[in-house]
Amino acid sequence: MIIKIQKLVVAITILFFSMLLHAQNKETILFSGFDWHQKVASKPTGPGGNIFGVHHKNVTIDRDGCLNLRVVNQNACAEVFSELFFKEGTFETVIETNINKFAPELVFGMFLYDETAAPHFNEIDFEIARWGDSDSENMQYAIYDNEAIHLHRFSFLHGKTITKHVIHVTDERIRMQSYFLNQKTDLYELIQDHSVRKPHEFSFNATRFHYNLWVFGDDKFQSKCYPKVKIISFKYNPIP
Repeated sequence: MIIKIQKLVVAITILFFSMLLHAQNKETILFSGFDWHQKVASKPTGPGGNIFGVHHKNVTIDRDGCLNLRVVNQNACAEVFSELFFKEGTFETVIETNINKFAPELVFGMFLYDETAAPHFNEIDFEIARWGDSDSENMQYAIYDNEAIHLHRFSFLHGKTITKHVIHVTDERIRMQSYFLNQKTDLYELIQDHSVRKPHEFSFNATRFHYNLWVFGDDKFQSKCYPKVKIISFKYNPIP
């Protein structure tokens, strides 16, 4: 099962980044003190052979300043990426969504990607995804080097809730953590903590941060309505 998922993720990544440069970008979006650009592609492109950003509700900023991603009209997916190139440091994202209503084909991703290096050994991902298998775990960390994907999958089922996800990158290690907000105590509780050696191939020459919400597989859009993902905040603390 893990091997199958690894092959699927690698194939998606190849398609995604081979076609990313052909997508147009809309006006700058200000969110959490950073400038972001929306991916716009009116023809099928990666990831997943979807179209992106053609509906005005795919990417919105609400009255609270939160970034909202939606799959609209069963065919238009959403993605944004930072204007800034980041260096090593700590990247923290807080999101709100109904994880229990994620269809098996729906994928939410937040990831770092260095656009100057070849695919597969310069990417760090957190994803909510079952990759079309309703019995699979629904979350994963994925870290690429030039030979393999370091995949760590786990499950978290908690309905509509707020979760926090942290990627901490140093010169030698990559540590990824996920938390959920306990509504009774108003404190974050740890879901998962995973650390690996940083692949020596990974560089931070032109590394942007991305968020996307898209649909995986050949039997697309089985659900009539996908839950939105509200990104409440994004924080970046560089290594001193």
